Amino acid sequence: MDVQDNLEVRVEILDEVTAGKEWQRFMFYAYLGEERIGKLDVSYIESQYLNSPFIFSMRVEPEYRGNGIAGLLVENAIDYFRVNHRTNLSSGMSNNREAERVYEKLTDKGRACETLVNDRKVWIFK
Repeated sequence: MDVQDNLEVRVEILDEVTAGKEWQRFMFYAYLGEERIGKLDVSYIESQYLNSPFIFSMRVEPEYRGNGIAGLLVENAIDYFRVNHRTNLSSGMSNNREAERVYEKLTDKGRACETLVNDRKVWIFK
């Protein structure tokens, strides 16, 4: 059975206030039937300094890894923000090789580009 063919991605939007700043978290959940098997946590703060949603965390249950679920979650988020907010999604990495592999595959597909900011890798998704 191809897991991706039976996968449903749902989005939940949470409004939060931290240190007096309003921001939103977008939780992209991957479901196989009623079982939640993955999630992508995207934070979005609109300010004069930052106006781009960014990937905060990503997780796929160990028994479902290697099926392209993380990439599918990121692609759903890319499309969601392009359509609903007319903006690009970004991610900065701190020693997460698994996430880097997902982003590299998206770069190969033309859905991301990699750059350096203060000597740290950053991906911009399109």
